[in-house]
Amino acid sequence: MNLLTDIVRLNWPDNINEVTNIRQVKVSDWLKNGDFEIRSQITDSDKYSLFNYTKSFLSTNAYEIEKMACACIETLISIEHKKISKRSLAWIIIKLYYAAFYAAHALMRSMGYLCIHIDNEAAGAIEKNSHTYYPHSKRPKAGYYLIHYNSSDDEIIFDRASNNKGSHHFMWSCLINLIDKLLAQLAAKSTVYQPYMLSLSTLRDIMCLRGNTSGNWLSVIRNDVTYKHELGVWYPNKKLKKKLELKILKDIDLSKNLVDIDLTVSHKEELLSFVNAVNYLNKLMIDVSDDLINRNSEKKSFLKKNYLRIM
Repeated sequence: MNLLTDIVRLNWPDNINEVTNIRQVKVSDWLKNGDFEIRSQITDSDKYSLFNYTKSFLSTNAYEIEKMACACIETLISIEHKKISKRSLAWIIIKLYYAAFYAAHALMRSMGYLCIHIDNEAAGAIEKNSHTYYPHSKRPKAGYYLIHYNSSDDEIIFDRASNNKGSHHFMWSCLINLIDKLLAQLAAKSTVYQPYMLSLSTLRDIMCLRGNTSGNWLSVIRNDVTYKHELGVWYPNKKLKKKLELKILKDIDLSKNLVDIDLTVSHKEELLSFVNAVNYLNKLMIDVSDDLINRNSEKKSFLKKNYLRIM
């Protein structure tokens, strides 16, 4: 049993586990449909709140979870372990990164945090709604946002990225903040949770290697492999020691319990730290998805239709 799912569950939007049928409406389309209200003038075009008066955002949140959870599993399935070639390690690393990227999105969304790009059309829809009651409201800016769905009062808080971080860097920086929140919640629990606190803290340390204090290290490794052909994983210029290569391939194993994944902060064997960190994120996403499914009182979780099918 993965006790970290207990902590993630504390942060679920109310009744997200009880969602059954979902409309395939992503956040930008939900905004364009105008299923919200604005209760105060928008004075900051980078940060503002909407209210989910129609209660329809819960379904959109669920759809956004399902979309990323399926993408994670589909990417993992594309890595066929039995057909792994000694010449294909680079693409395994790249695919593992993208699986973890999707897993991280799904995990955040299960806690009501969504990293989303708001385009000009969606920003215009917010402006139009706001001007109905507040004609002097500022027009929201397009761009990458962290959206927090505070389901206790149906408030949806929009906070635009304040710098030029790309979508990946922005998402990892948001995840680091959520990890800190989970660590604080773990610290308040009994000692039985300590192994999970230690493993999650180690994951955080790995994500911040090479001085990447905002948690972007996994993306740095992806870039080093993809664009720079570094770290000795591309054929025919591979420089990876055979023993390390075999260990990396062996560690691609999602059947392990979360706390049994060998998370190691290593400056010398970065790829080993990378593989186990992404495995941890992928496994945590699978465990949280299972928890969402098992806690649907009608046994008709929204994740059963497409997510379980692809699993």
